[in-house]
Amino acid sequence: MATFKLIISADHEIFGNGSGDVNHCMVKPTKKLQEIADKYGAKITLFTDVCEYWVFEKEKPDWANAIKSQWVDFIKNGHDVQLHLHPQWLNYKYQNEFIVDNSLWRLPNVKNSNNDFKLTIFQLLEKGKITLESSLLETNQNYSCNTFRAGGWCIQPEQEILEALIALNFKIDSTVAPGNSNPNPHSWFNFENAPNLPFWFVKDSVLKKESNGILEMPITTIKPDFFTNLYLLIEKVLQKHPKKPENCIGKAGLGKKSKISKIIEALKPSPKMLNFSDATTAKEMIYIAKKYIQKFDSQKGDIPLVMIGHPKTFGNYEAFDEFLKWASSNPKIEFSLYSDLNIETA
Repeated sequence: MATFKLIISADHEIFGNGSGDVNHCMVKPTKKLQEIADKYGAKITLFTDVCEYWVFEKEKPDWANAIKSQWVDFIKNGHDVQLHLHPQWLNYKYQNEFIVDNSLWRLPNVKNSNNDFKLTIFQLLEKGKITLESSLLETNQNYSCNTFRAGGWCIQPEQEILEALIALNFKIDSTVAPGNSNPNPHSWFNFENAPNLPFWFVKDSVLKKESNGILEMPITTIKPDFFTNLYLLIEKVLQKHPKKPENCIGKAGLGKKSKISKIIEALKPSPKMLNFSDATTAKEMIYIAKKYIQKFDSQKGDIPLVMIGHPKTFGNYEAFDEFLKWASSNPKIEFSLYSDLNIETA
C-alpha cells in the first residue's frame, strides 16, 4: 500500500503586478505558516521568487534582507527553500511603486535581448540556483537548489526550460497542476492532458512520460462533481475566512474579472488544487486529500501529496491548522520535503 508524503509548498512572493509589501504579504504570513506547521511536525518548502529578490536588492535592501533572513531561518529549522521565477520583474520601473513588464509574465518568453538583466532562460535558472545556494550553503552544507516551479504555472512551451533544468542538475519540477488550464494569451498554460499518475519523468514535455529525465511531481488536484463543488463553495462562503493576511494590500493577475464571470467560474466544476490559502476551508482541503489517497492508494511506495499556497493570500489560519491536525492523525500520511522522497527509484 502507498504512503502519502504531504509536501506543503508555498510560493513566496508579493503580487505578480508588483503590488504588496514584503513584511505584511510575505514575512509575517510565512512565519505564521511555519508556526502552524511546526505545531504538528509538518515541513514547508518555500518556492521563493528570486527575480523580485534581485530587484529588491537594488531598490529595497531592507526587503531583500528580510526575505534572505527567512530563507536562512527555514533551512535552520528543517524546512526547505527552492527556486521560483516570475520573470516580469526582469524589466521593471520603480517610481514609489513597482511597475513590471507583463510581456515577460511567461518564462518561455525570456530572451537575453528583451530583459534588463540580459539573461537567457538558461542563465536565469543558473543565476537563481547560484543565488539560493550561495545564500544557504553556509547554513546547511548539504543544501541543494534542485527543485523548480514556474511562476504562474507558465512553463509551456517547455523544451528549452526542461533542457536547462536537466543541464543544471535539477531533480524535480513541480509546476504541473493536472487538469487545469488558463486560456489567457498573456498567462496561458494547459495541463488538461497530464498523465493520470502521481509523478512521472519528463525530458521535453511536462505532459509526456519518459523513462528518465527530470521528475515531474505535480500539484495535487481533484475534480469534484457538480453537487460536491456547490457544497464546498457554500461552505467557503459561510466560513468567511480572510482572503489575505492582515494589512496585506495588493492584487494579482493581468486583469479584473467581473463578479458574474467569477460566480460562473466558481459554480463550474473544475480541478481544484490542494490549496492552503485563498480562504480555502479545512473541509475542502480534507476532501481533496481523501479523494487523492483513494485514487492512488493501490500503488506501492511513496506517493507525493503536493499542497500549494501563497503567503500573500494566507489568512485562513484556523482552516490550515484543522487540516494539519487531521493529516497528522491519518496513518497513510507522512509530512515530507521533496528531498525526502527517493526520486532515483521512484
